Amino acid sequence: MPDPRPPARTFGDLLVWQKAHRFVLALYAFTAAFPKQETYGLTSQMRRAAVSIPANIAEGFAKRSQPDKARYMNVAEGSVEESRYYLILAHDLGYGQTDELLAALEEVSRLLNSYARSILAPDSLLPTFGCGYAALRGRRARVRRREEWPGSSGCRRAPSA
Repeated sequence: MPDPRPPARTFGDLLVWQKAHRFVLALYAFTAAFPKQETYGLTSQMRRAAVSIPANIAEGFAKRSQPDKARYMNVAEGSVEESRYYLILAHDLGYGQTDELLAALEEVSRLLNSYARSILAPDSLLPTFGCGYAALRGRRARVRRREEWPGSSGCRRAPSA
């Protein structure tokens, strides 16, 4: 069995962020060849949606609570689906072949889904300094207050500086 990956110290250490960033770079190259009339239309929309994926992964990485982290991953998942639609549209409009980009996006989607599930797992090693946890219900997180936990004695506070 291969050695487990060391814990990520920055968002750049996350494989899902690295793959999402590569997808953005490839998408920028792809949209550079779009017709001039799409500059402020489809080109702009596709780039914005694609950039949102690694940006939300990065922002979520910095959040302290599991529900906050999961929320940003969910936003990134929404941007994956938005990007998927724009790639279908670009292909249907005859702006180029999107098979490789769709395959790269599918890989990002799978990694992102796994990362989001690991954040929400009850045995997650991610630090939580809030008063809540998230239980996975399909693809949605249901947040419960820590006081609702059986045998809970309240919230754990963040260490003081």
